[in-house]
Amino acid sequence: MAAFIPVVRSLISLPAGMSRFSLARFSFYTILGTAIWNTVLIYAGRFAGNAYQQVVQEFEGLSLIVLIAFCAIAAAVYLLKKKGMIFKKYFFAFDLDKS
Repeated sequence: MAAFIPVVRSLISLPAGMSRFSLARFSFYTILGTAIWNTVLIYAGRFAGNAYQQVVQEFEGLSLIVLIAFCAIAAAVYLLKKKGMIFKKYFFAFDLDKS
């Protein structure tokens, strides 16, 4: 999901590395996410055509809302996990407690 949010996409490798996420698995998901995202953007641009500026204006506010919501959810998950309220079996890929 992080591949769809520009700022998060740039920073997602930090928690993945800290949690000792497999490089092969991370690369696979990164390439897959990037391919899907770029395909969506290419076709969206093609269909938008001359109305590109109007489309950008319509989605500008939405992207900020999505970014804020994602950050809030990520913070809530982190805090709940830190307090032991979320079990590891649900978030096995990103174990923040590893040394």
